[in-house]
Amino acid sequence: MEDKKKKYNVGEWSEIYVFLKSLLDGKFSVMKADLKNKITEYEIIKIFKKDYNNIKELEFTPMLEDPNLLNILDLFLKKLTNSNQTTFEIKEMEEYAENLNFSLNKGSSNQKNDLDAIIKDFYKNNSSRLGYSIKSELSSKATLLNASSHTNFIYKIENLNPEYIDLINSIVTKKKLKDRYNKIIEKGGKIIPIRASSNIFSLNLKCIDGDLESLLATMLLYAYIYDTKDLKKLIDLLVKNNPLGVDISKISNSSDYLKTFYSNKLLKFFNAIAFEMFPSSLMTKSTILSGGMLIMNKKGEISLLDKIYFFDELNNYFLNNLKLDSPSSTRYHMLELKQCPTTNEIYFTLNLQIRFK
Repeated sequence: MEDKKKKYNVGEWSEIYVFLKSLLDGKFSVMKADLKNKITEYEIIKIFKKDYNNIKELEFTPMLEDPNLLNILDLFLKKLTNSNQTTFEIKEMEEYAENLNFSLNKGSSNQKNDLDAIIKDFYKNNSSRLGYSIKSELSSKATLLNASSHTNFIYKIENLNPEYIDLINSIVTKKKLKDRYNKIIEKGGKIIPIRASSNIFSLNLKCIDGDLESLLATMLLYAYIYDTKDLKKLIDLLVKNNPLGVDISKISNSSDYLKTFYSNKLLKFFNAIAFEMFPSSLMTKSTILSGGMLIMNKKGEISLLDKIYFFDELNNYFLNNLKLDSPSSTRYHMLELKQCPTTNEIYFTLNLQIRFK
């Protein structure tokens, strides 16, 4: 018989924990953006999960105050919080999964939802199937957008003598990207954001908002120019520099207007990447409505940021808790100057990755 035991990382085990904790609680606690103040509760009617062999989808109903489930969750949480390994087995959970007949495997890689459930909608007095994204705070901070070859942005350098390419590429200091940028400017270069290198990602961004491609490329460049990855600070820089050239000449409180203008465009992207879009595949309409984001804290408590009725709280959470990350500059050849053999234009790329603080 094939050995079904597998090793999973903390994030993958956390998804199993959220599934079981939700069955035990029988409800989702809808929270404000600070994750400290509860707004309301949603009653869970069903949660969907593949069977142990990962073939057939099953429906699970809440197991309120089940002592066996409570005990396994206590043990599960201790194993998750005390493990110092990248991936590991939890024998007791594997046995419990087999007995209860639910899969330990992650869902489909082409779906954003980590958990599907039917909740009782008190506002419309009906029920519908919703998909939820799961984020865990147990180990390293979760990513909203993972770095990949599809998240590169291309920049052109004007007014730079090609003889400086090797000099700039040879800079390998601790802050080599910022130092390379400074050297480009010192030698008279002017940097112009062009586009996403991936045609698929580019099309997705245009589908969300026509300004997004340029805006994300500019914000990513700002992160190295101004040496900050904090989203709030980067939005302030967008407001200050107004890279999209928004005409504010006849607008009172223009700073507030620009802050809302640029924040709203970025929030379209954050919501799309959280619930709808993969950079490597064209956006398609999901058959399951996004219900929001479930966040597991270090104590094993589950908070729901609801996407349907309390959308502003979810958006405030994004604005207050996101930052740009620093993927490997070597792996993605970031700010490595190259010259096009046909046009003689000099260009480089930067890679976009977004993580929770």
